[in-house]
Amino acid sequence: MRKSLERFVAAIFLLAYFQVASLAAEISVKDLPELAKAFIASSYPNTEVVWAKEEPGWFFSDYSVKIADSTLICFDSAGNCKSLENAKSGIVLNVLPLPLKEAVETRFIGVKVRRVEFLPSGDFIADFLDGRKFRFNTDGGCVDYTRK
Repeated sequence: MRKSLERFVAAIFLLAYFQVASLAAEISVKDLPELAKAFIASSYPNTEVVWAKEEPGWFFSDYSVKIADSTLICFDSAGNCKSLENAKSGIVLNVLPLPLKEAVETRFIGVKVRRVEFLPSGDFIADFLDGRKFRFNTDGGCVDYTRK
């Protein structure tokens, strides 16, 4: 009987979690955190925002923004950029942090970056359109490499 009750309670928590996770709602760009708005304005100054969504979590909301060149930008609740992705044409290098931009320009000439994830440690994970995946430290040094 106790095991059944534990399973029931776990099922209720899982159901509640998935209900909260599925509540992503389209919002206006003006409803984004200030840091997110500043990042979009400085990194993509003349690019139209196609949509912005708020994805509520248990305690904080995350945000996703799609811009006209098909780049998807994800922000945390404070507006810090968590990731950038453009599987069609690659990410514009000028929006990357300088150490990562320089590493890509000097070591991966002509290769486009598909996705960049910004880690809490300050490191970056960069996926390239050719299938390679690298982890870079805050100075742009390569820490890890995988090939898909």
